Amino acid sequence: MIKVESLQGKVDWGIFGVLVVLAPFFLFPSVEMTWVFVFVPLMWAMRWLVEKRFFERTILDWGILVLLGQVFVTCNIVPDIGFSLSKISGVVFGIALFYAVVNLVRTEGLIKKAVVLYMAGGVVFAGLAFLGMRSFRGLQVYEEKQLEFLMDLRRLLPRIDFNLSGAEIGFNPNPVGGSLVLLLPLFIVFLYLYKKRYGGGGVKNKLIFYLLVFGLIFELGVLLFTVSRGSWVALLSSSLILLYPIVKQKKIYVVITVFVLLACVVFYIILIGPEDIKLSSKEIGGKIVNRNEIWAVGINMIVERPFTGAGLNRLRVDSEIGDKRAHAHNHLIHTAAELGVPGLVAYMAILIGAGYMCVKVWKKAQDDWMRMAVFGLGWGQVAHLIFGIGDSVPLGSRPSFLFWVSVAIITSIYNIYKKA
Repeated sequence: MIKVESLQGKVDWGIFGVLVVLAPFFLFPSVEMTWVFVFVPLMWAMRWLVEKRFFERTILDWGILVLLGQVFVTCNIVPDIGFSLSKISGVVFGIALFYAVVNLVRTEGLIKKAVVLYMAGGVVFAGLAFLGMRSFRGLQVYEEKQLEFLMDLRRLLPRIDFNLSGAEIGFNPNPVGGSLVLLLPLFIVFLYLYKKRYGGGGVKNKLIFYLLVFGLIFELGVLLFTVSRGSWVALLSSSLILLYPIVKQKKIYVVITVFVLLACVVFYIILIGPEDIKLSSKEIGGKIVNRNEIWAVGINMIVERPFTGAGLNRLRVDSEIGDKRAHAHNHLIHTAAELGVPGLVAYMAILIGAGYMCVKVWKKAQDDWMRMAVFGLGWGQVAHLIFGIGDSVPLGSRPSFLFWVSVAIITSIYNIYKKA
């Protein structure tokens, strides 16, 4: 007879494996395949039978419970569940993946493996996104002549039409950029760590260092080709915000910051040409006005349905938004518009909770590797948050699983040091 104790741990690996196998059905759902949702409560029930708890407790549980409850509420108010299914499925999958990672990753060794796999998965994500981005198939016209060199260069590189459900015309470059900022800081902080700790000595350490350099350059290259200026600003501004508290020489930091900002301004002027500065200013002003109009639509929707929201994926039904704009271009407004104010509060609780855990681990951990890991993950979350002020990777969208994995690893690190 198999002892119950021997199943502990194996169940968590099994749940994680099942979710990986079922990921395509969650990320590209159809009404005919909604039976896959049954696996989520079944997996949690199986874990309860073995370990007497559905999942490892976290400080985010109540926020996630309210968020999931709001998703359930919207399922009962949307006129066409099929239209909202992709976002509903994305949220359910993201939460299930969050708990699968937290349940599984409960030792420092597994955390290190999880971080490495997350970074490697980010490189794969960047590669697939690069091959399938819609902007390089002529479906998104870059009017700025300063960006034509990117178009010319991209035409020399391979591309693939994946023809995936919901992304038939290719991947939107803005969510790709907004997702990459979650991952890039990890490569930056670990490059610093390995250079500082090992100084490039040893074959193994050199190999790791070169792999980190490759990952950083590759993801930065893909980020450049997205032409997602919101993600560029998010990565730069989050860097300037987060590095200040840990830099000992504040005066040097200020000098470097001023130099970087001036360099960005000079580069921008050179890139667009002095004669186009007025034209570019008008374009920026037009985008700001455009954002205000979109935000107003989302706010009106919040006022109309403050408790339930309009339902996931329903904002694009508004004639002022449409499929072209797709979302409110502000993740807080978008979340409140589709999931109501309770959904927004739950989402903010998750973000604040993640930040709280990062700070606690940074102060308590003695291991440089763990401190750098949580700093890189937290940095990515801040960049993602800043990106969401003027754009959005909406909850339930396909790249949003990267957000949930990031939060899950932060939570796993915090759970270990909380017990220490």
